[in-house]
Amino acid sequence: MMDSYHAIMIFIFFLASNLFSSGLVRRGVISGVAQRRFWNWLLLVFFLASGLLGLLLAILLDYKIFLSWYRGLLWWHVESGLAAAALAVCHIFWHRQYYWPKKILAGQEK
Repeated sequence: MMDSYHAIMIFIFFLASNLFSSGLVRRGVISGVAQRRFWNWLLLVFFLASGLLGLLLAILLDYKIFLSWYRGLLWWHVESGLAAAALAVCHIFWHRQYYWPKKILAGQEK
């Protein structure tokens, strides 16, 4: 399990899950607010996990503290970082109108 990273699978999983939840919103099964809140919480959790594990790993390295489970921490740090990156891509796509309004995309600036 911890021999390799699962970048492609993580991106596919979160993209498919995001598309599935968007379909549920379109069908009226869940509200758009509930969907947004869920995905924002996931983004926060994975970002914090990656960041805090990275901070812990940096402290362990700086103080030359060698633990038997260091590689396990590193693996979880990378996996949670990949999940945060996948969620960030979905998040940016969700808010594309904010970053790239239609006027700018069409070549008409303010």
